[in-house]
Amino acid sequence: MNNTAPNKVVSLSDYDKARKPVAGEQGSLLSECRDMAAELLSKSLGKMLDRIEESLFELAEKALSTDVRQMYMEARSKALEHRSGVEAEFRRNFLQGFNKRLSSGDASSFNKIDFSKLELSLVDADDFEASLAAADIAKRLQSNCGDELLALDRRVGELLSLPELGDEDNPMGPKAICEAFKDACNQLETGVNVKLIILKQFDQLISDDIQVVYQNLNQHLVKRNVLPVITPDMLRRRGSGAAPTARPTKPQQPAAELPPLPQAAPMAQGGEGELFSTLQQLLSRNAGGAPAGFATPPGGFPELNTGMLDMLTDLQHGNFETVLAGGAGVDVGSMLAGTQNVLHDIKRSAIGQRASQVDAMTIDIVAMLFDYIFDDRQIPDKMKALIGRLQIPVLKVAMLDKRFFSKKTHPARQLLDTLAAAAIGWNESVGEQDRLYTKIDEIVRKILAGFEDNLEIFDDAKQELDAFLSEEERLAHERAETSAKVIYDREWLEIARALAEEEVNRRVSANDMPDVIRQFLSMHWVNLLLSAYVKEGGESDTWKQGLQTMDDLIWSVQPKRSPEERMRLVGLLPNMLKRLESALDINQTPKDAREKFFAALVQCHASAIKAGMGSAKLAEAGALQSSEPIFTPPPALVAVEELVQQGAQELVPLEDLQPKPAASSFELDLISSANARQPEELIKLREQLPIKPAADADDYDAMAANLARGTWIEFRQNDENLILAKLTWVSPTKNMYVFTNREGLNAMSIKLAGLAGKLRSGAARVVTEAPLVDRAVSSMLDALQSGARA
Repeated sequence: MNNTAPNKVVSLSDYDKARKPVAGEQGSLLSECRDMAAELLSKSLGKMLDRIEESLFELAEKALSTDVRQMYMEARSKALEHRSGVEAEFRRNFLQGFNKRLSSGDASSFNKIDFSKLELSLVDADDFEASLAAADIAKRLQSNCGDELLALDRRVGELLSLPELGDEDNPMGPKAICEAFKDACNQLETGVNVKLIILKQFDQLISDDIQVVYQNLNQHLVKRNVLPVITPDMLRRRGSGAAPTARPTKPQQPAAELPPLPQAAPMAQGGEGELFSTLQQLLSRNAGGAPAGFATPPGGFPELNTGMLDMLTDLQHGNFETVLAGGAGVDVGSMLAGTQNVLHDIKRSAIGQRASQVDAMTIDIVAMLFDYIFDDRQIPDKMKALIGRLQIPVLKVAMLDKRFFSKKTHPARQLLDTLAAAAIGWNESVGEQDRLYTKIDEIVRKILAGFEDNLEIFDDAKQELDAFLSEEERLAHERAETSAKVIYDREWLEIARALAEEEVNRRVSANDMPDVIRQFLSMHWVNLLLSAYVKEGGESDTWKQGLQTMDDLIWSVQPKRSPEERMRLVGLLPNMLKRLESALDINQTPKDAREKFFAALVQCHASAIKAGMGSAKLAEAGALQSSEPIFTPPPALVAVEELVQQGAQELVPLEDLQPKPAASSFELDLISSANARQPEELIKLREQLPIKPAADADDYDAMAANLARGTWIEFRQNDENLILAKLTWVSPTKNMYVFTNREGLNAMSIKLAGLAGKLRSGAARVVTEAPLVDRAVSSMLDALQSGARA
């Protein structure tokens, strides 16, 4: 198989000329592999760039600060803007790197540079940071690709007559791929922080694809009879007698079916302990140790120190006499209260002194996990204390089963995640008699009393908590739906008013008419149309008659130039005047205003007849201008206007949106009628409005529009007061949002544009919903990696 690159991307012939060819059939096979790898990697990169827009947008939504959010949005924009340049440059860099590694005729010489002969020079700090990130990604890819990469190393080494060829020397290895992409990121024309974000996306989105690339390359070489059979002994790494670490596999059982682990069971093998081993190595580097000494051994982790486990169990159950008699040095009060991290004390205590090297590292890692929990400002302090009481059980879990750190479906890990998620938005002022606090306290007590070494207790606890939270969510949803009816009514009135105004404004702008008629239509007739639409809809006879009467009124004040028009006016007036009277009745128009209006209307009709007969112009008849307005807006229309303006830019408590005590019967009737209409009708109604998308809409508008129900938002008011609220209801038209507390109470409303504005200004931020342990592990890795580089 020989895949050549598309001409529009790069020509391979130039690289073939520059490369010093490997002789004979081996050179031909290497060229085939190079071309095949370039093609497959380019396709994988294309898929990654297809997904990066959504991935970075999700990260921006979950960002904890405005600066980080803006950085993600900039990375998203740059990736889309420079996509074609990045793709072309990656392919070019990969091919150039391939040929460069082979041009010397000895690929292994690439890493055998005599640094004493190189001239010292300053290294660009940004490029150095990007190079470190690319090196880290290459190491992870090397581990993830497992046997496929080792097999490819052996086969490429066979073609190069270098049986000891390693991953770093393989011209198609992770290092070559990551360097090619790192250099391609220079096309982004941005700072190092954005490049690091894109590199991390490359790491997360392309890893599985690269393993498939290596599978295809191996299959191709097997077909070409290059080492068709590779024994396990052949897969051992250079300079090591250990078998390669296996690639992590997805769990085959749900967490509920995990068998209980015996106290002295060997720990998770290979990939399942990989994250734990990584954390160990980073801890060792930060402590100045030799990281290689802490890699997962071929036979798995050593057996657990059961004596230490027994001591921890005694502490967990409150049996302090035996443990403290040995001078344990543990703050019992803090441990019982859960108010601070006691694992650091345990590490320094007599218990910690008995720990093996692996157990000591485990204590450090779990302590870092709880440091993160105690620092997490999303969790209220009293809830932190409840979770903090689980420090020893979680430490025992980590000692029993290293899968805790890397297996997202691990029952203990899922319980911690659920506890933290449930605590978001809990108000400490409700006190310890609150249902949620009581339930979590009950669950914690059960684990402290019942956990020995059977992990099923965590799964049972999570199921119990899930059932409780589902019921709480159902009750909150019912309360929120009741509150949302106020917003539902308001949006009906807003859209119906907009449609009524659109009908009136279209006619007013298209026809000359006396001011008194313009005032009447804009202030009073629009009210009648609003009522007709809310109560009966746009297909009703009442609505159609309202539009026809408006057309008749406008026509009646136009110049009447023929006898037929004048005769039609005479026949039209009786019924039209009755309908006008009806509108004034509905609007509760005062008697003196009615008399003035009908007197003015008589003048308008007289002027229209005179102007049509040529005896006078309409303007000269005094009908076009009015020295002062006859009407003031009717109370009901004023009330609706105030109603639809509230909550446009700011959060408004729903009680402020309720009808005022002095509301007219007409206003109350309107609200009652709106509440009776169906959501489907509202959506159809919204579609009839001539709404144009905002020309200046940005990513914050999209972020607000895509918020899911259940999302927590932190609102900042008056630069000091913070309100944490959950999105519990979105109107059928996606334009109005209702936020409540976790019980579905204290409802507040804001419009889509207002919410987007607050996100844009930093007055609101999306509270991250990433699982607690995921966030903690990510923070631990970042901190340890930074410390290792320092």
